[in-house]
Amino acid sequence: MRILYLNAYLDRFDFWTGQRGRELVDALRNAGLEVQTLPCIPPTPDQEAAPVSASSSGFKRYIKTKLPKKWLILLVELYLIARGIARTVRLPIQVWRRRRDARPDLVLARSFEYEWGPWIVAKFLKRPLVLEVHAPFFVERQFRGREDSRFFRWYEGVLWRRAARVWVHTRELERIVADN
Repeated sequence: MRILYLNAYLDRFDFWTGQRGRELVDALRNAGLEVQTLPCIPPTPDQEAAPVSASSSGFKRYIKTKLPKKWLILLVELYLIARGIARTVRLPIQVWRRRRDARPDLVLARSFEYEWGPWIVAKFLKRPLVLEVHAPFFVERQFRGREDSRFFRWYEGVLWRRAARVWVHTRELERIVADN
């Protein structure tokens, strides 16, 4: 079986989502499955990309201390929306460019906020989408200080129902997905 695994952070060696994704790819390959990834996994960490620059961390610290909490939450939300839109546009283009090589039986994708790329890719390739969910967005929003939102619960439920299957890692996540 051939799997196309989509995880926006696979090439990030400084972020746990990339590490877990690479471990999953290794496990699938060790089980005898053929796994293509987007982005491609580099053979070793890119030393230039790993550390956060001092100027970047200083800027983040400045914003966190100087902006009112409401503005900070809004900026984080706008940043996440922009990243989701960028991934939604970039991912199908990458698959289109690799369309002769990308002939999977299944598309497996790590879910990210505000991203529709995996659904577009699965539709384009005419393959089922299995969505890997580690944390519901509406729960993560609460950790960032936002109120619980019926809209975001509904929105995420729509995303889950559009996948052929949803893969979760805990019983608690299974209950949350089943309830939404």
